[in-house]
Amino acid sequence: GRKRRKEKEEDDYYEETEEEQEDIDEIKEVIKITHKWLEELPPETIERFKRSEDFNKYKNTLKKLGMIK
Repeated sequence: GRKRRKEKEEDDYYEETEEEQEDIDEIKEVIKITHKWLEELPPETIERFKRSEDFNKYKNTLKKLGMIK
């Protein structure tokens, strides 16, 4: 009875974790695509982006996802 229910709960938790990892992988892929397009911008636009608060958010997100150091 009780032990089997706990195993079921652990299985459900594992499935959620696997789904979350798939979401994270998808987010990383979208960031890579975005980065590729950003590189196509004119150098002066890239420089303005690097000086913006948006770039700090972008960089912090890459760090949190382990995509940069």
